Amino acid sequence: MNYFLFFLIISLAIIGFSIITLSSAPLINNTEIQSKVYENCQYYADIEELSSDLNERYKYKRKKTLCERRKAMYGLEYGSFIFDIVFGFFCGLLSFLQYLNIGKDFKKNTGLIGLITGIIGFILTFIYFVYSAYIFTNDVYTVEKLYPNGAKYKKDGTKFITIYEGDTKDDSQYAKYNELGQKQYNYDTDYFKLYDDDDHCSVSSTNRAGCEYIYDSPKTDFKNKYIYDRWTTTLIFAFLISICNLGLALFGLLIFLQKGDETK
Repeated sequence: MNYFLFFLIISLAIIGFSIITLSSAPLINNTEIQSKVYENCQYYADIEELSSDLNERYKYKRKKTLCERRKAMYGLEYGSFIFDIVFGFFCGLLSFLQYLNIGKDFKKNTGLIGLITGIIGFILTFIYFVYSAYIFTNDVYTVEKLYPNGAKYKKDGTKFITIYEGDTKDDSQYAKYNELGQKQYNYDTDYFKLYDDDDHCSVSSTNRAGCEYIYDSPKTDFKNKYIYDRWTTTLIFAFLISICNLGLALFGLLIFLQKGDETK
């Protein structure tokens, strides 16, 4: 077994996967979400400090936390994947030269570089993966939460209620990022045809007799699913890059421990 061949293949995989993640990363490639990165976190901190109302203090403390969280994720997106591309290319070049038996005296150094960069790359990328996954499953997007059938309100006795009725959690009225792929937040043919029916119960309707659900205007695009797909793609490849970095560190260690002219 030629360790340098596997070292080269893993380096190329890291480069390829990192390019994919940079082109799909949710903060880097979505201007609507990215705009929140430029918020002034200190502004929220100052309002929190000056406010005498406990509810206001809590509100702005949360805004400050979310602001800082997005900025940290933005920095991790750039830092981790650019590191992976640059050092993946560097390790790939060194392993390619060694595979061609060029610079034999640099074999141990090549292995050591692979070991160090693999460990650093794994730490950076895996931290991003965990952090991004946390935000994806816990933070909300500015899209109002709907029932699975696309309805905004459901009849409950003598009144109509939202799906988040009685939920006192922060931003409970909004859908989370990991829910954006669901059909009620994107264009759906059946929902669109149903809404277009004259007898359909809509928010603008003046006659709601017999209506079990009340519907808002249907979505006309797949913008939310686009965000969801990009984010899930990034998470998948970030995890794969983390695994590849462990492989790079492993083969770097094996190369470093080789004795003499071993090529196994």
